[in-house]
Parts: sequence; C-alpha cells; structure tokens
Amino acid sequence: MVKYASDKKIYTATSTNAHYLHDEAAKKTVESGLDRLIISIDGTSRMFTSSTAWVVIWKKYWRAPKYHEWKKN
Repeated sequence: MVKYASDKKIYTATSTNAHYLHDEAAKKTVESGLDRLIISIDGTSRMFTSSTAWVVIWKKYWRAPKYHEWKKN
C-alpha cells in the first residue's frame, strides 16, 4: 500500500516501536518509498538499537547510486 501511494506521489508516514524491524523488514520499509518513519522510544534495549540500525543501514544503501543501477538490471 505504501509503494502504491508513493508511486502516486502521495505522502506516506507511519510510526512504530521498531520491534519487528529486522533486516528484511527494514529493507522492505525503505524500498517501499515511505516518506517518514517515526520510531517511538520507550526505553533502549539491544533489540531496539538493532532494529533501528537496520533501517539506517538500508536507508543509506538505498540512497547510493549503485543500488539504483543494480535494481534496474
């Protein structure tokens, strides 16, 4: 649904506690074209820092020009 909205130039945003943002979920979230991801912090734990780290990693990777060239092929 986010991908569809993004393709139609509709602003998208959501919030999460990042509990389920493992590597693959973080990648899909970034690739969906989501404009804003709000992560609620109720305390820090290893799980929280790991989940948010995946989002940051995939966002940086997704912005890289080489990533877009790879996706085209």
